[in-house]
Amino acid sequence: MSASMFGYNRSGVDPFLRTEKKFLNGNKKNLTLKVVGKFTFFPPPHLMRIRFILIMLLVLPSAASLLAQVNQQNRAAQSAHSPRTYAVVVGISDYESPGIVQLEYAHKDAQVFAEYLKSKPGGSVPEENIRLLVNENATYGAIYDALNWLLEACHKDDLVYFYFSGHGDMENNTIYKLGFLLSYNTPRINYINNAVRIEDLNNIANTLSVTNGAKVILITDACHSGKLAGSDFRGTFLVGEQLRTVQSSEVRITSCAPDQLSVEDKGWGGGRGVFSYYLINGLEGLADYAHDGVITVNEIKKYLDTSLSTDPLLAQRGEKQTPVIKGFENVKLSLVDNATLSSLKKRGPSGLVSPNVTLLKPLPMQPQTYLFNILKQVSIEQLVDFNKLSQLSKDEIPFAFINMATSHNSLFDSLKISLEPEKIATLQKTLRENADALNRFNNKLAVMLSDVGQKVINQYLDGDEAELERRRYYNSNSNGYDVYPKMFAVALKITKPEDYLYRILQVKLHYFAGVAARLKMPTVENPANLFDTAFSEQKKALELDENAAYIQNELGILYSFKKQYVPAEKSYVRATQIAPAWTIPWSNLIGLYTITKDYKKALEATRKAKELQPDFQGIFVNNGMLSEETGNLLVAEESYRRSIKLNSRHYLPFERLGFVYMNTTQYAMADSFFFESEKRKKGFHFHKLPDQPWLDQLGQVMTPEFPCFFDKNDVGKNDVMGNFVWGYLSYNRGEDAVAESKFKQVIALNKTNPLAFHYLGKLLYRQKRWQEADIVFNYALAYYMADSAFDRYTDSLINLLPASKSKECIISTFRLGYYSKIDDHYFLGTMYDSWNHFSEAETHYRAIIAMDPVFIGGYYKLWQMLERTSRYQEAEDVLRNYAFHDTTVGGQELNGFYQRMMQRLPGDAEWYYKGALLLYRLAARHPDDYPVDKKKIEPDTDIEKYAFGKSDFTKPEIVEPMPRQELLPGTFEKVNFSNLIMYPRTEAINYFKTVDSLSQDDSIRADINGKIGDLYVWQGIPERSLPYYKRSIDLGTGNANTRMRFIEVCSITYHLSDALEQLDTLNNRHEINFDKQVLMAKYCIHSGRFSDALKLLNGAQQIHPYRIPAITDLKGRLQLLSNHPKEALPLYMDYLMNDSSQYLTMYTIARLNAQLKNTSEAWRWLKLAIEKGFSYYWVLKYDSVWDAYRSLQPWKDITAKIPVPIISDGTPDQN
Repeated sequence: MSASMFGYNRSGVDPFLRTEKKFLNGNKKNLTLKVVGKFTFFPPPHLMRIRFILIMLLVLPSAASLLAQVNQQNRAAQSAHSPRTYAVVVGISDYESPGIVQLEYAHKDAQVFAEYLKSKPGGSVPEENIRLLVNENATYGAIYDALNWLLEACHKDDLVYFYFSGHGDMENNTIYKLGFLLSYNTPRINYINNAVRIEDLNNIANTLSVTNGAKVILITDACHSGKLAGSDFRGTFLVGEQLRTVQSSEVRITSCAPDQLSVEDKGWGGGRGVFSYYLINGLEGLADYAHDGVITVNEIKKYLDTSLSTDPLLAQRGEKQTPVIKGFENVKLSLVDNATLSSLKKRGPSGLVSPNVTLLKPLPMQPQTYLFNILKQVSIEQLVDFNKLSQLSKDEIPFAFINMATSHNSLFDSLKISLEPEKIATLQKTLRENADALNRFNNKLAVMLSDVGQKVINQYLDGDEAELERRRYYNSNSNGYDVYPKMFAVALKITKPEDYLYRILQVKLHYFAGVAARLKMPTVENPANLFDTAFSEQKKALELDENAAYIQNELGILYSFKKQYVPAEKSYVRATQIAPAWTIPWSNLIGLYTITKDYKKALEATRKAKELQPDFQGIFVNNGMLSEETGNLLVAEESYRRSIKLNSRHYLPFERLGFVYMNTTQYAMADSFFFESEKRKKGFHFHKLPDQPWLDQLGQVMTPEFPCFFDKNDVGKNDVMGNFVWGYLSYNRGEDAVAESKFKQVIALNKTNPLAFHYLGKLLYRQKRWQEADIVFNYALAYYMADSAFDRYTDSLINLLPASKSKECIISTFRLGYYSKIDDHYFLGTMYDSWNHFSEAETHYRAIIAMDPVFIGGYYKLWQMLERTSRYQEAEDVLRNYAFHDTTVGGQELNGFYQRMMQRLPGDAEWYYKGALLLYRLAARHPDDYPVDKKKIEPDTDIEKYAFGKSDFTKPEIVEPMPRQELLPGTFEKVNFSNLIMYPRTEAINYFKTVDSLSQDDSIRADINGKIGDLYVWQGIPERSLPYYKRSIDLGTGNANTRMRFIEVCSITYHLSDALEQLDTLNNRHEINFDKQVLMAKYCIHSGRFSDALKLLNGAQQIHPYRIPAITDLKGRLQLLSNHPKEALPLYMDYLMNDSSQYLTMYTIARLNAQLKNTSEAWRWLKLAIEKGFSYYWVLKYDSVWDAYRSLQPWKDITAKIPVPIISDGTPDQN
């Protein structure tokens, strides 16, 4: 687009000059750029999605720029510079952060707009003058680099476009009120220095217009889903207000009125926003109402109003969209190209048309693009030695980088990436010969390195477990953080200080340098120097950007290390204000408030952190310490246990559990956990702060072979036996015509022959001649002979048989033809079934069952027919009757039937319930069977895995035993057995969950959820049962058994607070039994409810006929934890008489004497405990009651017999 194309009407007068004169004669206030946004609601379940498009033509944003352009345009004719058009076009539909809801067509709208700029109506902008950044290429660094390119490339009278389509939002509507356009790699919770600031965009626009003398067109399609910070009405409105300031010098086009939505759908151009679709159509010529080859503001307004008010898709949707256009009506927006207009008219502009939109055609890949595309597929940290690179000069860096990055052939080969050496050589040659190419390469490299650091920051802000794992102390020597400061030092060397990216790189350099230093602190004995470096670097980062949440959080950690809790709190709180959805600073506040004994704030921070990320490990560790401090050892134990379940590599929850168990006299467990803690601390410095598959052998049914000699010439015309055998042998050979003739000949000779009717019936059955077979098989039944009668009949025929060479064969074959009467019923039943004579079929199937009530055949045929004819309840009854005779196969077939019913009637809860109940009862009867259906939770994860499986949620890779196979009598039809039941628990759980979603009966749902809980327990993953037991209790409060099962699971999974809550309910409802009453007393003791515990223990002792030592033990523990050692001592002395592990009680007695300052008794009982077997090294090391004794000689003499444990690397403990 030439400069003359934009800004001059047909009269030749520039309307913007009119604006300048009118403005200069009136109010001379400075012009400012504001942003206007609108609501984006969640899209309804239609094909359409909702987003907002704001398009504004911003020209001359300040009085100074107005005056500057007057002077510039007056001197235009004298300028040697030929005006050019430049464009940065950004479109993002797919965002990297999972917390930012994805769009559908934002990237496509950007591509179409770039294509429009290349066209004649758009000004034929050269490809090299358009920076198109789409989806993953539209990173924060890439956008700022492109904006910087505009500042460098644009001169007087040039025309500049900035087009953005994607999400827009405000950082926080209560503190900073900064508007942002979200880049591809913007994190969801902290935009500052991670997204394009509207303020920066405004400054760049002013610079371009005032300093460079260019005209600027800003086009923003800024939408968001309502889930980001500031997504309420006030927040989103302020974003838009910054981009839609009403000024007399502006032409602005908005897709809809402030209270309307802008719609997108695949029906417009194969997937476009309706406004953008019609806007481009109008600019390409459909808005040329004057037929003068020019599209003006007035014409595009008229075209958009008409098109959107009559669009059939909008009407069908019930949406109203009214574009708002303000500005001088005669301003030219585009020139009409007749060829483009003709093509547009042919394909049709209707919103209902979905043509294949031709987007930017791919150009041959340039060497620079080739290299950076290759590097996107690998970890740049593995390829390049940034330590060496950072020591090189700016001129050496690009070439050294290329050599390092392309020298790892083995890595590229392993990733199946083929390098093209000729392209690399061409690139290096170009960089040496072309300064502009070298400058572009450096810019791309700096952007790529910035993006690498940004990805690490984003993962940290999102709570990515892998990134958090890198930062934990046990990865101090291998976390790879040392590379980042060197990386950013390289990026800074090749970036100009005036570049917008320069300050961003400085921030990252100092931040990562500080983090790298802090993470090394556990590896050295004296961390002072590392701490000073870490603190200094973070302070430098803060000076550059005080509104980065990750910097504030890091400073909070460092202040806490120095025990400067006031500034630490300030930093943590500031981090939560900047990024209110980030869990880590909230978790850190729990620990800080616990240390400063501000327990109310600690509890509030715990609540907030759990709301944000319920499974974050740090919450549970800090909450455990808070609970210890407040005397609730029950919750402390539960919290530490849950922390270990999330990640078992950190020493701290093990160490704290050691203290919890030691203080509750559970010394063996305490020592075990102290030992596990020491293993994890070793080497670091903590400065306080079946073999074969099971296969059934398959039987085979084979056509009998007849080795006997048969000659048909030996058969006479009236020979009943000989003609039958002739027909029989012909039938077996498939000679049906001969066989049929012979069988009929036999019947003609002997009208009651028991075999001829049967085999003729089989022949007719094989040919599906149902009508004839019906008659013949019924005669076969009528003339059937029992064994003895058949033998007499056969003997009578033998007497009539003449002598021949075939006689013996004829006799033996005739006898071989005898069959069981039940065969005729199978044939008749199956025939009637196939003939749709279902009543007759049922009669014969039931006859089969009566004749053989144990074999599956009759049942199988009957339930199959009933199922096919939709008589489902009767089919189920037949299956249940068979299951009475064979519980294994019957249960298997019932399960298969229920599965088929679920497929037929997916909305009928009855069949899911019956199927689930069948499997539940099976699992209940055999809880230790079905080993392949056992599961476990992978350590340090929440991932379920089959105990014998190889991958998450994957059933074990075993050869399932094949179901047995049977052939039915007569028809030899194969019984298709249902699959064997291998996973009854898994399938029952899934079925019950479906019933729960379909049922409206709370009593049924209560029972179902309780059973789901049972199944999870039997499956080996009791953690999964908890929410289901809880829901069962909530839905049906009267079932005490469910509460007790819930309590049991809470106890073994260390959800101890929930267990105690349910014990309280049982007790209040007078439904608690003796065992649960004692358990409740224990939990009350551990949670500091001493009076409740004493009442429970006294009550339990009163109702039991015998004296229970466990009650004495708990009474002693009650006095111990309530800090009454004098009262505890006689109770433990009493308990010692019944203690099977005397040395444990002896040790407790020793502790109590130490507390009471009974030194000699303390020594005596400690010595006795150790002599009897107390050997818990770590308990003795950490038990604070012995702090005053450890330096004394008796301590050394008494404890000398206890061996020093060896920690993992073979080194004994030295402390």
